[in-house]
Amino acid sequence: MIRKINIFSLFIIFTSLLIACKKEEFKKINEVIPQKIVNEITEHIPIYEGTTPPKIEGKYIFAPCRVFYSSFAANVNDSLPDYSFTLSNQEKKTDNNFIKFIGDNQLLRIDSCENAYLVGTDKNFTLYYAAKGQHYSGINYKAALILSGTTTENGLTNCFLTIVLLSKTANASDTLIMPVNSFRIINDKDNIVEKQI
Repeated sequence: MIRKINIFSLFIIFTSLLIACKKEEFKKINEVIPQKIVNEITEHIPIYEGTTPPKIEGKYIFAPCRVFYSSFAANVNDSLPDYSFTLSNQEKKTDNNFIKFIGDNQLLRIDSCENAYLVGTDKNFTLYYAAKGQHYSGINYKAALILSGTTTENGLTNCFLTIVLLSKTANASDTLIMPVNSFRIINDKDNIVEKQI
């Protein structure tokens, strides 16, 4: 139980209100997250490309939710509280796609964006965005979220949610904050993120 609490507390770096994603020009993933980090992430999960992603609107849930990989901590595969999120307002502008991503704030607080970037082809997709926030200890940070997966009749399979800490201000009490340029990946233990009716 102690291990689970420690893993969960590491996610609480995002415990303040999110500064909402601004509507701006489409950016490639390596314009949001440094290419070196993107390369490291793709060693563990797929990140798709393309301008014809599938329709993915709906409400989904990671259950059972777990830590799949951490770039800075060993002994992962720890259980986490179930995590639900909603995807809506999927739209295409010229050759670029955007979608609204709203999480339940139970696991992390950088989980809301009005205009996430969306790419993919066939049944495969990746959405991503970056946002700024403030930890309860007063530390300001910038982090990014990536959601990648494949659509099925029942939900999403091979679905992974990745949090990347891009920057933070210095503070002596930042023991709950991930290291800069580190990332943590969560997934559904049974490999199906179910779509809720």
